[in-house]
Amino acid sequence: MKRAGLIINLILRCASAAVLGVPVFYITAIIFGAPLLSHFLPTFLFSAVLSVFCLCPLTISFSSLRAFSDFLDLIEASWPRSPSAIEVKLFEIAAAGFSLGSVIGAWIGACFIPLDWDRWWQSTNLPRQFSSQLSDKKCLESDCEDDDTIPKLVGMMFAEFDAELGPVLVYQMPENIFSKKKFDSFSSAVIPKPDLFNHLVKVNHIVNEDNKVYKVIGNPRGLESKRYPRGRYIFNLCFIVYKSSKVDCMYEPVVQKCNNYLTQLEMEHEFLTKHKQKLPQLMLGIIKSLNSTGECTISVTDETSMYLKLCSSLNWYEPEMVSPYMVPIFSRIPPLNNADRLTQMDVLSQKICAKIDGVRCIRGIAKEVDIDPDLVARCVRNLQYYGVVSFLPLFMYCNTYVATHRLHEVFNNKELINECLEFVAIHDANGKRVVPRPIFSDVFRLYASLRVGMKLEDWYKQMNPRKYGVDEKRLIQFSIFHRFVRKLQLYPVTLPKEEETRKIPDSCNGDVSIDDFAVKHFTHPRKLYQTLMKEGDFVFICR
Repeated sequence: MKRAGLIINLILRCASAAVLGVPVFYITAIIFGAPLLSHFLPTFLFSAVLSVFCLCPLTISFSSLRAFSDFLDLIEASWPRSPSAIEVKLFEIAAAGFSLGSVIGAWIGACFIPLDWDRWWQSTNLPRQFSSQLSDKKCLESDCEDDDTIPKLVGMMFAEFDAELGPVLVYQMPENIFSKKKFDSFSSAVIPKPDLFNHLVKVNHIVNEDNKVYKVIGNPRGLESKRYPRGRYIFNLCFIVYKSSKVDCMYEPVVQKCNNYLTQLEMEHEFLTKHKQKLPQLMLGIIKSLNSTGECTISVTDETSMYLKLCSSLNWYEPEMVSPYMVPIFSRIPPLNNADRLTQMDVLSQKICAKIDGVRCIRGIAKEVDIDPDLVARCVRNLQYYGVVSFLPLFMYCNTYVATHRLHEVFNNKELINECLEFVAIHDANGKRVVPRPIFSDVFRLYASLRVGMKLEDWYKQMNPRKYGVDEKRLIQFSIFHRFVRKLQLYPVTLPKEEETRKIPDSCNGDVSIDDFAVKHFTHPRKLYQTLMKEGDFVFICR
């Protein structure tokens, strides 16, 4: 009975200490920048958890404040030497360490987060760098797009046709990517029939012996001359990338250019037949330079140097079709919308470029300049082909936007921060800023508050970005362009009914987005969304 009473007394003491500690930690959190009432529940839960982890171990280990005071005196007297087990009990040291660790952990977890105003410790580089190191490399939301803008070059290989052995793999860098047996399985594509000479050849699926899947990109050449056995010399310098690379097409013109150089060198200096041993060093230099800087300049002979450069524009393939509700934005700095640069363009492009602001969609631009939307789309598509503009999704308040892992990188990029603060400020119709430049901590907090399950209209009511001098449209468009925020698509799904006379529900199965539906039915995505919402027979999947 006495033991039960002691246990009950201990529980009551722990509960009392935890309850009394909650307001103390709550006030402390407010002093360090937490909002007073707008986020009451998260701050309260934080205070409650910290109170339990800090005070309960101390309450269990020390019977009174006097005992805790004696413990601190012993620690102070023996510092920097650790007190012995005779002076202090081990569980007392453990309890004190656990409580202190809870406070330190809470500080480390929050010191680099911009709160209601900038603190001195947040303005230094150390917390930002510490934040970048601690930040999870995964996305802040469950489904993040893969960053495959420029696929890394795995290696290169040089193959030729031997008069006695047939197709042979002469060099590969790094060595031993493909075995002879594996090369023989696709050698007929690397050293093909004459019909494929001077054509781009790509082997899209090569499962190697290390279970990795590769692509091989080549441009076979055949040189006719009596000095070669059988009167012909066939060779191919190939690039090797991973199968998962989706934009490896940017290597295609580089492969063609490399083989053009080798053709010229062989015809003028017999480089491949007499100085072939220089190829491994040449290939290694190309790999290192393209992977590190995206370009390279390599001297091959006294008269010839190779100049190679990767370009991520769409010059190598047909750009995607442009829908009337895509939003064009300039991807070159400076943009082509000032008077001096516009005078160098055709009349149609002059009118269109002057209205591109990253907010208006193609149909909106067409209405502004009073030109047919199809002509505007064709003109903008041509600008996209030359890498002048790129496209953003149409801004709608019914959309859901979420932050990606790139948001952490904003901390260390002062140039991007300044550009962001200038762009997201409220502007007038003439594009001039009409409010003071926003504070970075406010803008970052707005970005961090975007989350799955919250429509932008709900986010706007809760966060009210206008009170910080921030235009929510510009805020979203800037972040999507720099890829630290992305839009989640809405996919309508029709609910089953006994009688159905409409045609559109047949396609509403969760596979087609609102944007695609709008293009298909020649209507605005916002209007289509409102129509489906009024029907009441649809649910929406956000992903």
